[in-house]
Amino acid sequence: MEDKSTAAQVVGSIKAGGTFGELALLYQAPRAATVTCSSKGTLFVIDRYTFKEVLKAASQGRINEFMKILGQIKLFDCLLRYCFVVWLVFCF
Repeated sequence: MEDKSTAAQVVGSIKAGGTFGELALLYQAPRAATVTCSSKGTLFVIDRYTFKEVLKAASQGRINEFMKILGQIKLFDCLLRYCFVVWLVFCF
């Protein structure tokens, strides 16, 4: 019988501050690899719901920044009003 620790193939490494598992959190996909620590460290865990909420909040902040910039360009005034009306119709 082959020992799993010697049969494992190293496909990558993560330095301090690195992350892994984002795809599994985003798409409810199974893990693509097993992660093994080669030295002492700290592991932070986040559940799928919280991860997606953090991404949503970050995305909304960027959208708000872009809308502020677009709102300062007169050429886009009519387009922004139209988008706002469409948003109101579909969201409420």
